[in-house]
Amino acid sequence: MSRQEIATDTEDLLAYIASLPAAVPAATTIAGDADTGSGLYAPCAACHGTDAGGDESFQAPALTTLSPWYQITQLQKFRNGQRGADVRDIFGRQMAPMVAVLPDEQAMHDVVAYINTLAD
Repeated sequence: MSRQEIATDTEDLLAYIASLPAAVPAATTIAGDADTGSGLYAPCAACHGTDAGGDESFQAPALTTLSPWYQITQLQKFRNGQRGADVRDIFGRQMAPMVAVLPDEQAMHDVVAYINTLAD
């Protein structure tokens, strides 16, 4: 395949992608108190940023791009030891004790509700 053919194929692909309808974010399915969550988020901001936009230097992902159900699932996995227990999981081992500052399931929902306000 020539460079011209590749360029044409690439342009065609980009035109097709641009023609697709804009994605509509899924409805928030996590119920929580964002006001309470704002206080609970304070320790998270050290790595994920005050805007939850992430911090590459800490390998901390942006949280505002993650679905609420995914965030809750991952927090639960850190809490119950499914994530962050393996000694080779350096970043997970850093995250696991941070989840311990969230006293219960409702606190997880509250902090995720707050993170979702930052995505707007």
